[in-house]
Amino acid sequence: MKAYRDISGLTLFELVLAVAVLSILVSIVVGVGSYALTQTKIRLAESTISVLVTALEQYNDFTGTFPPQCDDLTSLQDELEGSFDGSGTHLNEFTSSEVLYYYLYRILESRKVIDAISESLTTNLDENENNAEDDRKLVFERGEERFSLIRFIDPWGRTLLYEYRPDKNFPKITSAGPDGLFDNRDDIASKGM
Repeated sequence: MKAYRDISGLTLFELVLAVAVLSILVSIVVGVGSYALTQTKIRLAESTISVLVTALEQYNDFTGTFPPQCDDLTSLQDELEGSFDGSGTHLNEFTSSEVLYYYLYRILESRKVIDAISESLTTNLDENENNAEDDRKLVFERGEERFSLIRFIDPWGRTLLYEYRPDKNFPKITSAGPDGLFDNRDDIASKGM
């Protein structure tokens, strides 16, 4: 009489098939999660820009004009009648957002509106991608007065761009969007929202 042994286990084929199915499921979950996170950040950027548009309207109602646009450190220093304090270089891409924050914060009505923006969407730190420990606060000096240069950033941590030309009706605020590059299809802007 032969005895039959009950052998249980997986064959190599079944094991490879199980790993393949699990890999596909994991990649789907990661892809959906990444897409959902990107969509959430896009909505947050749109919401932040909408709040800034409201603050600009409040500012305009009070002053009859909009904050000026500064594109480089020289125009920033001229506009604020002071100078940047700190070692290293100040990135020109920060200036338009810093001037926007500075002017909106000076008027009580617009300050109340921008106070609704999460602190995670403002910063006064320089971005140093090569050495994060070298990040420094941006400080501006005007006579005896010293104050931090705060700027608005998008959910990806990049500076919002503020553009205003007096010959246009309303300023434009833009996030570079998920790819971080301005002037392409994924930009999130106050015009056309």
